[in-house]
Amino acid sequence: MEAAGPKLRIFVDADACPMKDEVYRVAARYGLTVFVVANSPIVVPRAQEIERVVVGAGPDAADEWIAERAGARRNRRHVAHSAGESMRGIGRRRHRAERKAL
Repeated sequence: MEAAGPKLRIFVDADACPMKDEVYRVAARYGLTVFVVANSPIVVPRAQEIERVVVGAGPDAADEWIAERAGARRNRRHVAHSAGESMRGIGRRRHRAERKAL
């Protein structure tokens, strides 16, 4: 039997995501953990696998929280709604690759 890899986690910028209900349904179906990140408290379903995270004010606070925790690791997929969030993930991977090449 193969060892299971790390469990898939979903990070949602709740201020920018119009599909939160769909994310909750998929997470419940597959037993995935969801981090719902927002600048102010929002209502999330009462479920063990859904965690609400309230970050400080600022247009990029949720993006930064997600980028720090999602990180850039080999074989990790990063789907971003905003260009800023996407560039954080891409930039981190590029920086690590360049550092390894030295």
